[in-house]
Amino acid sequence: YSFKYEDNPFLGFAGAIGYSMGSPRIEFEVSYETFDVKNQGNNYKNDAHKYCALDYQGSTNATQNKYVLLKNEGLLDISFMLNVCYDITDESIPFSPYICAGVGTDLISMFEATNP
Repeated sequence: YSFKYEDNPFLGFAGAIGYSMGSPRIEFEVSYETFDVKNQGNNYKNDAHKYCALDYQGSTNATQNKYVLLKNEGLLDISFMLNVCYDITDESIPFSPYICAGVGTDLISMFEATNP
């Protein structure tokens, strides 16, 4: 079984803050977004579309009850970025070029487990 997620164009946020020291500058960015599990075709009631049973010992015998029941509450995505930039200031050119380098991580949480 493969969970499908609702499109979420409006329920998230992103922000950035920075500090300029002349030509060099530093920026910090963060974003947050959630996606609910899609009830495909509205065929399931009582959130049944959020549940999945997994066999945890490789047994195919259903009478042994060797499975785990998981509830998918949705997907959570949090991103962090730290950038260092340098603005190239030259009065002779009509635009402002710059160069940046950064590091970041994307934390994804599903089934109450977070993985970078």
